[in-house]
Amino acid sequence: MQEIDVSNIDQILEYACQVKASDLHVNVGSKPVVRINSSLKQIAHAAVMTPQMTEQIIMPLLDDKKKEHLFAHGDVDFSFSRTGLGRFRVNVYRQRGTYSMAIRS
Repeated sequence: MQEIDVSNIDQILEYACQVKASDLHVNVGSKPVVRINSSLKQIAHAAVMTPQMTEQIIMPLLDDKKKEHLFAHGDVDFSFSRTGLGRFRVNVYRQRGTYSMAIRS
């Protein structure tokens, strides 16, 4: 299988949808993780996430108001849609000085 470009949230979401994952977790220090039938599995053909990589995919999803909330409170909840993939609910949070994200389809 082709390597997933973890700097591209759409590629990660496309993979998650293909494997019928209910959740996607992005954390610094590990590969993105999908939940399939209540089981967590790392995306084998993806890179281990660095703080820079995580911020690179999270920050474009946030408008100024959401960024302000994240910086002030340490977390923010929102949703977004991608044509052909669906609607996603997102929780972005600060953990051990870096950002993490949980996405549910």
